[in-house]
Amino acid sequence: MLDGERAVVTLGEWPEAGDTEQGRTPPAYRELARVLEPWLYEGPLFDKDFGPEDRRRWERRFLD
Repeated sequence: MLDGERAVVTLGEWPEAGDTEQGRTPPAYRELARVLEPWLYEGPLFDKDFGPEDRRRWERRFLD
């Protein structure tokens, strides 16, 4: 049971495979990302090999 501050979102019975590098993003993932975009968490950069632009692309992979 979840308390009043959490939620579970299910986009289907099974996960869908996609490939953002080939432009194959499952539509349900993209739509959920659009709905949640105002609350997108942009965390601090911890990995020196993962630059700011790489992190931004990863965080917005379903939006851009």
